[in-house]
Amino acid sequence: MKTQNELADAAINHESLIVIDFSAIVAVDSFEELNTFTEYILQHHTKVAVSREFYENYEIILKSLNNEQISIAKMTSKFLDLLNENDCLLYMADIVDSKEIVTKLHKNPKVFFVYYRNSEFAENVIGVKDTLKAKAFIVDENGKFQICMDTKSIVDLCAKHIDSSVISDDYFATAFEVKEGICVKTKEGTILTLGKPCGSGGEGTVYNCEDNPAYVVKIYHKGQLNKLRLKKLFLMEKKQVRYNGICWPEKVIFSMKGEPVGYMMKKITGKPLSSIFDGDEVILKEFPYWKKQDLISLATDILQKIQYLHLFGILVGDLRLKNIVIDAQGTPWIVDIDSCQIDALPCPIGYPDFTPPELQKKEFKQQLRSYYNESFSCSVLMFKILFCGLHPYNQKNAQGTLEENISSRSFPYPQNVQGDFSKIPWGGYDEMWRHTPFQIQVFFYDIFKTGYRYSLIEIILMLKTYYEFLDIKMETIPSLNEISFDYE
Repeated sequence: MKTQNELADAAINHESLIVIDFSAIVAVDSFEELNTFTEYILQHHTKVAVSREFYENYEIILKSLNNEQISIAKMTSKFLDLLNENDCLLYMADIVDSKEIVTKLHKNPKVFFVYYRNSEFAENVIGVKDTLKAKAFIVDENGKFQICMDTKSIVDLCAKHIDSSVISDDYFATAFEVKEGICVKTKEGTILTLGKPCGSGGEGTVYNCEDNPAYVVKIYHKGQLNKLRLKKLFLMEKKQVRYNGICWPEKVIFSMKGEPVGYMMKKITGKPLSSIFDGDEVILKEFPYWKKQDLISLATDILQKIQYLHLFGILVGDLRLKNIVIDAQGTPWIVDIDSCQIDALPCPIGYPDFTPPELQKKEFKQQLRSYYNESFSCSVLMFKILFCGLHPYNQKNAQGTLEENISSRSFPYPQNVQGDFSKIPWGGYDEMWRHTPFQIQVFFYDIFKTGYRYSLIEIILMLKTYYEFLDIKMETIPSLNEISFDYE
């Protein structure tokens, strides 16, 4: 049987084109693995192409608080410089994201895609499997490159299958009795003393950490720590997510007898967006100097954090305003994220208002979400932020429920200002729509009326364009940057 290198040697030459997705960079096991891959490319003088999305993801990773991830990002910059110096780099500035790359190049047998097996890029490749001719270097869960020379091997490696071992509702039984002052520990043996409880819900209670005031410890109630949660917590610890604005379970917490009982995360103080984004008056009461650009910046910031998670094969799943907290400085934090979907472990929770039509009434604990699904949820989040908490499918004199409106794509906003405004809810939202630039109106209309799904990177780039547009127009049309408008 031929080795990976022998297979690659037989297929790659100076006529080949290697297209690299940033997910492969962050998933690769070591610098040595990436160096070896770089040397291989230079040795064969093979052309390497990257899209605009690659550079956007590079900027996102640079904001990581994980030193290793920052080092990988900086190494990537050197990698691109080296390729450029050797006349091997192609910047596809006219191609925005992985969906467009795959659509345009997947039928070319001289193309090699390079990506992480649980990435959005992989999802797009699987979507064109019936006409796929391109080959692939795919990074597996162990961070190793696997070369796939045919469609079957690509599909076998990248197809998503739910982890059936976690479907059971059986929970992990423990004799642990939690109370203030009791000691727990990490797997490394670090002892932590639980302080006063600072919050409680249906799943567990959150305690202050006396040994480290910057952190809190969530202890699950009896009967809540099932196989899915337990397996997910260990994987979350392994992922090493560190990002300002993502309240990630950093360490699994054990009783002193060694029983897993919860996890440790950063302590966040602030208000959930659900309590702030309840109309323009509430927003301006909390942040009186905010303008439309501040809303755009907030939405962009949140979506960049979600894109960071996507690069590691993590889907938020239970996305809603209640699970985003904004601190006194205006920084948003994604919280209650322990239910998220990681690799083959599903997110068992879903809020109907943020659920796409194809997943309405589905049982989430037996359903793996896709990046395509999450694009809809992120689009709803963006709309609710830009329109002061209003859901895109809320409408005046609605005949159906919100869920029914989502399923039927009953979007009450017209494609342009000459359209029908009669179903737009009271409260000045008609004026907000009129003051929304035409390009942004079409963008929303595409998503919520025609059912088109933009990638998260496309959404982020559109928000950046919107911000820049207001910069240009503020002097001549200052009302465009206002959050609210006078109305009767």
